[in-house]
Amino acid sequence: MSMDANPVPGRPYLEDLFCHNVTVKKVTSLKCNYPPSYLLKQQLFGGLPAVGAGLLQIVLLTLFWLLSVKMKNDMTRAFLTVVYLPLTFSAIFMILGGVEGVLFEETSGFIYDAFQAFFNTCLTSTNICIALGTPFYLGALMFVARRRENFQMREMWDAHCSILLISVLLSASYHFVDIKWSQLQAAAIFFFLAVGTISFVFLLIGSIITALVCGKQEKASAANVSEDPVVYDARTRLAWSFPFLLILNLSQFAQIAHLSVEQFTPYLWNDDSEKKPFYKGQAVKLLYFDASKLIWGLVAAAAFILSSSTHHAIVALLSFGKKHPQKVFVESQKAPLLQSSDKKSVEAYPVQASAPATGPPPPHFHLAPPAPHAHQDIYPGANGMPSLNFAPGMVQFPPNMQTTIVYTPPTHPPKSAVFVEELA
Repeated sequence: MSMDANPVPGRPYLEDLFCHNVTVKKVTSLKCNYPPSYLLKQQLFGGLPAVGAGLLQIVLLTLFWLLSVKMKNDMTRAFLTVVYLPLTFSAIFMILGGVEGVLFEETSGFIYDAFQAFFNTCLTSTNICIALGTPFYLGALMFVARRRENFQMREMWDAHCSILLISVLLSASYHFVDIKWSQLQAAAIFFFLAVGTISFVFLLIGSIITALVCGKQEKASAANVSEDPVVYDARTRLAWSFPFLLILNLSQFAQIAHLSVEQFTPYLWNDDSEKKPFYKGQAVKLLYFDASKLIWGLVAAAAFILSSSTHHAIVALLSFGKKHPQKVFVESQKAPLLQSSDKKSVEAYPVQASAPATGPPPPHFHLAPPAPHAHQDIYPGANGMPSLNFAPGMVQFPPNMQTTIVYTPPTHPPKSAVFVEELA
C-alpha cells in the first residue's frame, strides 16, 4: 500500500472523473457521461424550481423583517437578524441563477458560476451563524428564565455580529477558492458546525431541566410580575425554543453531513484502480447534497414561525393603535365615610345598610395612617369626599375608605395574572 503521490490536495474535477477524450478521424473531442445527480442539480438551480423556491423564501423573510419591528428589546431579534441577513442574499442569488438559466438556457459559464458561488457562500454563512449563535441564544433564554431579568441586548448584538463577520470570511474563502485548495477551509467550517451542534445538544438538555425547575416556582406573586414581556413569558419562550431551534438547525445538520462526506477521504491507495471509483462515488453523493440545498434555506426561513417572539409580534401588530387599559383604576367605591360633618353632604351619599351577618364577624384590620413620602403629592378632597394620596409607584387611600383595586398589566397577554386586593 502506497500513499497518494498527488501533490495537489483536494478532490478531482468532475471532468477528470466522468469525461474522456474521443478521437474520430484524427479529431479529438471531450465526451462526458455525467451521473443523474449532476443533471438533477443543473435542472433545479438553472430552472424554475430555483426561482419558485427563492420567491417563497423571500416572502417568508419579508414577513420576518416586518414582524421584527415589534420585537423590541428581544434577544430573538438579534439572533434571527444575523441568521436571516445572509439567508436573504442567498435567496436573491438563487433566483438570479434560476432566471439566468431559464432566459439563456445555460447552466455553465462565468455569470452562472458566480451566482452559484455567492449563493453557496451566503448559505454556508447562514449555517455557521445558526451553529454558533444557537448556544448563545439558548443560554440567554435559560438565564432570563432562571434569573427573572432580561439579558443585556448590547452583549447579544456584539456576540452575533462577531459570529456573522467570522462566518462570511470563512465561507467566502471556501467557496471562492478552487476545490483542490479548499480543504483547510472546509475542515474549519466542519469544526465550527460540530462544536456548535455539540453545545446545542448539551444546552438543550439543560434548558429542559431549567424549564421544569422554573415551572415549579411561584407564578402569581406580585414580586414575580415584570412589565417586560421577555421576562414575564420567559418560560413560554424557552418551551417554544425547542421546536424552533430544532427546525432552524436542520440546514446546518445537512451541511455537516455534506462536509463529512467531503472531508473523510482516505489518502492511501493500492493503485489508481481503487482511487478513481471511490472519488466517483463521493462525487455522486456530493452532487445530491448540492441539489438538496434548494430546500435548506426554505426550511430555515420558515422556522421563525415557531418562535414565541413571533407570536407576540403578531399580536402586537394586530393590536396596533388600540389603547391599553390603565394600570390602576378604581372599579367600585363602597359607601365612603366622609371627612366633612356637613349634614347635607352626608345625606347626598347615604350609607346602605348591609345584610345581617350569619357567621362570625370578619377580622378587622387597623391600618396606621400612611407615613409622608419624600416625593409624595397630596391632592385635597373636594365636596367632603376623602382625599387620595398618590406617590411614585403606589396609590394610597385614607383608612376610612373601602374600595376595590384591580391591577391589569398592559404589556402582558390576556392570560396574565390579575391581582385583586380589598382595602378596608
